[in-house]
Amino acid sequence: MKHKAIGIGAKSLILAALLAATTTSHAGADQLAVTCPETALKPAADDPLPAFLRERAAPAESGSDRRRIAFRATDPPEALHRATLHCSRRALSDKGKSVIAAHLSGKFTEGLLSPMGAVVTALLDAQKATGRKFEDVTLSLHSRGGDMNVAEALGSGLFRMDLRLTTVVREDDLCISACVLLLAAGDERNIEGKVGIHRMYFRRGSPLTGNEAVYDEALQNLRQYFDKVGIDPAIVDAMLDVESDDVHYLTKDELARYGFAGRGD
Repeated sequence: MKHKAIGIGAKSLILAALLAATTTSHAGADQLAVTCPETALKPAADDPLPAFLRERAAPAESGSDRRRIAFRATDPPEALHRATLHCSRRALSDKGKSVIAAHLSGKFTEGLLSPMGAVVTALLDAQKATGRKFEDVTLSLHSRGGDMNVAEALGSGLFRMDLRLTTVVREDDLCISACVLLLAAGDERNIEGKVGIHRMYFRRGSPLTGNEAVYDEALQNLRQYFDKVGIDPAIVDAMLDVESDDVHYLTKDELARYGFAGRGD
């Protein structure tokens, strides 16, 4: 298992990095959803949280005891943390397999860091409060990309956390460009949809341009990231071969060759 327990000081620094973009902007919250046990949505006279969850809950799927809670752009990070913690503690306390799923969609922007950090923090807090660990945390992705630096920050943070993470691209979903960095961070990767690559954009939408030293440093950092999470760094060269306004969808053979198929090291 590649994730290792880390000291509280180091963990706090990682969480701070995830939350650093802004603690007041709610942009990006509407890109997030988590699953919640039905039992956590039961009305409670002394707690408004179940009502908050029910307002955002999708109908339960046939045979499922979980509801999908879709957060709103107006939900502050503190509300996301409380809601996810409530659902996570119930998921860890209920009988049966202790699993939880999160869903991330849309474009990766800096406004996503704070809401995502709130959700991840809640998962860790739930494990600490209950003395149990999730057998699996699933993060499903549907995104055409966005800010590569945001994707790398999220991927690096999740990679270091004490969570058993499975990243998923479901059938009919897409994971393109910067999204691929977050997909790579999973202990296991379950890919049924399309995974696409092209020449990546760096900060403020600027393509890979600039002086040679900056260019080379950016590429080296990207190769080091992929190597750290168990993906063949040669994928960076494959990205550079595709124009930024085009997309190459990786075949099953290519996914296997670069290390996306199955379990990360």
